[in-house]
Amino acid sequence: MVDGIKSTLECLITSEGCGEGRRIQLMNITNKDRLIEVTSYGELALATMDTDCAHPVSSRMFIETEITEERRTIFAKRRKRSPSDPEIHIAHFVTDTTGTLQEAEAETDRSLFIDRGRSIHRPAAFDQNARFSNSQGCVLDPIISLRCRKKSQHMKKQSLFFGLLLPIQKKHCTIILIIIDNLIYSSKNFQWRGHVHRSRCIKVASTLKKLLRIKNMQHPLSIPTEHGVFLPQY
Repeated sequence: MVDGIKSTLECLITSEGCGEGRRIQLMNITNKDRLIEVTSYGELALATMDTDCAHPVSSRMFIETEITEERRTIFAKRRKRSPSDPEIHIAHFVTDTTGTLQEAEAETDRSLFIDRGRSIHRPAAFDQNARFSNSQGCVLDPIISLRCRKKSQHMKKQSLFFGLLLPIQKKHCTIILIIIDNLIYSSKNFQWRGHVHRSRCIKVASTLKKLLRIKNMQHPLSIPTEHGVFLPQY
């Protein structure tokens, strides 16, 4: 707990395809409403560990990023160096399950997030009144970072879900994201857990499993294990 805000983090990973999610639950136990910022951060390689370690700078120059209009999703892909190179795409997104998301921003340029002469432990992105540039395209040092502002009412629990998808094609990402948005925004009473709408939860889970099991969905950068799929940290 920090400054009267209690938080819990739940990590989820799919065993049917390449994807992971982090659900953050926040509770404001102070006696007044608060405006909370939540920021995600990840560095991109989109290559094997050997390739990235051998030529990290030149390797990352082939990554191209795209931010959606509502700034809640970042797409990234690796441009092919030769026709035989595999298609590599990812999508990083944030979803609000309680309808209290005030604003979202996105950043894909590490130099703007951290700033010159600073480190990830004290980045410029966390300075007071700092704003994301929403930069995209071919940046020299690509990252995926989403920032959300939520109004947290007294003694009310709020939730955010940050997800990462690694499909072979961008269109697979788009399909899954549309379904997730429809699930959350079409029904205020929908619950991921619990007995409410249990039959719908089962149907939704089945649909997502089929989508994540699209032919060739297994990504070459994922590492299968007996408990599911381990996703490298980019």
